[in-house]
Amino acid sequence: MRTRITGMFTLLLTVLAFSLVLTGCKSAEDKAKDRLVGVWNADMSTMVIEDMPEEQLTAIQAMFAESTMELTLNADGTSSTAALNRGEEENETGTWAVVSVDGDTIVVVTEEESAEEETHEGEEVEVEGPNERTVIFNGDDEFEMVREKNDMMVHITFTRGE
Repeated sequence: MRTRITGMFTLLLTVLAFSLVLTGCKSAEDKAKDRLVGVWNADMSTMVIEDMPEEQLTAIQAMFAESTMELTLNADGTSSTAALNRGEEENETGTWAVVSVDGDTIVVVTEEESAEEETHEGEEVEVEGPNERTVIFNGDDEFEMVREKNDMMVHITFTRGE
């Protein structure tokens, strides 16, 4: 009887150890992806643009203070953005992927669904191709996204939505 209990105990420990190994087998990129999946709300009033004169930045922050942007990153690598800027709605869909991870700093690449020319208010504009963005987490429910736009580094804070 004691051998049977010892054998069952050994089997239970083996199964437990194996399940712990399996749950710990995710790559850093997969863990980062899991951390990013969800709905995120941008705080446009705290936007920072490096090397921009303070008075110009303050004017831009005031202009975007009433703007909203909701970013949804899905587990399947698709994304959507819904923004309201000065009464004008903008919706985009696209894809995203984790490129690299270093602790709380994650580099992702994003691309709009259509990287072709499109019309906006009667003018043709070129939709951007793939963009690298650096995400720096501050806890689990907030991150700062940094990206280069028009030769300037733009920083926007996002908090986890519902």
